[in-house]
Amino acid sequence: MAKTKTGGKKKGVLAKPKRPMSAYNFFFREERANILSESTKKTEEGEAAEPTSFEDIGRIIGQRWRAIDPDELAKYKEMARWR
Repeated sequence: MAKTKTGGKKKGVLAKPKRPMSAYNFFFREERANILSESTKKTEEGEAAEPTSFEDIGRIIGQRWRAIDPDELAKYKEMARWR
């Protein structure tokens, strides 16, 4: 980044993505929402909920991504191509 007159770095838009989302990003977004909603339902019913730390959710989603059905994978690849 270019430096300003005061010597500090120029502030840019922090929320702006640097590249388009991948198929995995779309999958992660959907699965995270599913896991969190399942966790909420379980706690409302009085059952023990799955761990909801980001690390645990990432591990679960990674396992699901490695075992994804090819038809479902094609859906996410199509989403990534058009966004």
